[in-house]
Amino acid sequence: LTTVNSVTMPNGGFLSNRNLIQNGSFIVHQRGGTSTAQGFVLDRWYAGHSGGTTTISQGTETSGTVYEKGLVNYYRITNTANSTAGDTYRYARQAIEAQNLLKSGWNYKNASAKITLSFYVRSSVAQNFYGYLRLSDSPDSKYVFETGSLSADTWTKVTKVIPGYASANIDNDNGSGMEVLIAPFWGTNFTDSGVALNTWAAWNGNERAPDYATTWAGTNGATFDITGVQLEVGSVATDFEHLNFQQTLALCQRYYYKLFPTQGAYFGAGTWYNSTTFILHVDFPVFMRTNVTSVETTGTAAHYRIITNATTVTCTSAPSALGDPNTTSLAVNFPASGAGTQGQGGLGRSGNSLAFLAFSAEL
Repeated sequence: LTTVNSVTMPNGGFLSNRNLIQNGSFIVHQRGGTSTAQGFVLDRWYAGHSGGTTTISQGTETSGTVYEKGLVNYYRITNTANSTAGDTYRYARQAIEAQNLLKSGWNYKNASAKITLSFYVRSSVAQNFYGYLRLSDSPDSKYVFETGSLSADTWTKVTKVIPGYASANIDNDNGSGMEVLIAPFWGTNFTDSGVALNTWAAWNGNERAPDYATTWAGTNGATFDITGVQLEVGSVATDFEHLNFQQTLALCQRYYYKLFPTQGAYFGAGTWYNSTTFILHVDFPVFMRTNVTSVETTGTAAHYRIITNATTVTCTSAPSALGDPNTTSLAVNFPASGAGTQGQGGLGRSGNSLAFLAFSAEL
């Protein structure tokens, strides 16, 4: 390792783009707001939760330990209605494309070849928590680790040095090669007192972690925060690699792209296919991970309009995807009732501040 201006850097391998985790500082949040639903919320991070209710949000620090390291944002899980039932769980997970992991420089079949996971974690309840790395390609394998006992409301840096696994296989494709998961709770349906820590083992969905203390999960309003998540080749956790917002956004847009103009702004130009179908052509800013086959909308027809021949037309239903899905663009149908002339041009626009078009190729 080399230290430059008090910053620790690796001597070999990748000096930049060394973090295999994307949006590990949680600065990109295209979907915006908070969510109580299971699914993707902050970019690249899947929120898994069942039992009781949970709110996922993007938090902001204004001072203190992580703020001083440039980690202004964090991922927060709030236990809005507690449950400690056996089928209850809460977790944050990111899947890494297999081809990115394969070409990272990690000699993954060699136990002497290490990758290092590091992150900051804070809980409103003092407790030990668990997480795991899961190699997704056959054989399905796990590496379970613990955070160690956390002091309440205190940021703690966790570092785990992980060896290669001789039995592992990583495919050269755009599927999931590895999942990185950190969980404030798994119920007893998913845990076992005999689960071994800090070693590779066969995946078993009923043995994702040792048995959890129920303190956090049994506390209404309990919070669990993470930031500065970094996975890098080598046996030392270097300082978190900060990419600027635009760089991070471009990485995230491979998996999710959202057009979110203000009220009255334009989504783009298009053409009337016939009198009831206005086709808006949307070019993606980067290659999506896989073919995009659908479009997400607010679901409200009145939020979408067409400007054509100096006339504003309100859509009769929310826009939807047309055929020929691919990774670079998508044709979007703005439906209208007998308002257009075949071949005539126009502009798709928003009719409400909530209107958006979004395209997903999530992993």
